[in-house]
Amino acid sequence: MITDDKDQFDPYRSPAVDAILIDDADRPLTTIERRMLELYFSHRDQPFTMLVLVKRMLPNWCLIAAVFTILLIIAFAVLPGDQHLPRLVLAAVLGAIFGVVIRDIGVARHLIRMWPVLRSVFDWKQVEARLE
Repeated sequence: MITDDKDQFDPYRSPAVDAILIDDADRPLTTIERRMLELYFSHRDQPFTMLVLVKRMLPNWCLIAAVFTILLIIAFAVLPGDQHLPRLVLAAVLGAIFGVVIRDIGVARHLIRMWPVLRSVFDWKQVEARLE
């Protein structure tokens, strides 16, 4: 049981709990917090769809694919004599990109399933006030 008595020593209480309990309503929103609240606020009257979420994730996927493609090109340029290593690098690159996409789709599915519950508990007036 967590109590509000801060003088009581609890060796198992995480410092993160104290950070969560601090009221930071006056603190300005970070960019990520603002973007997420804007996304939630724009969907307060409608459900999320996979298409909407995939459109938001697509630029990140393209950036990751571009970085890994550059790594793949470097691997082929640096290791022209070895036939097996570039194939291994290609397999690793494709696996990493596939893993990122699958992970993000899983997160999107979870948000779609949880959205009706989240939408019902959000205080939309307070969300709107924080966005102003």
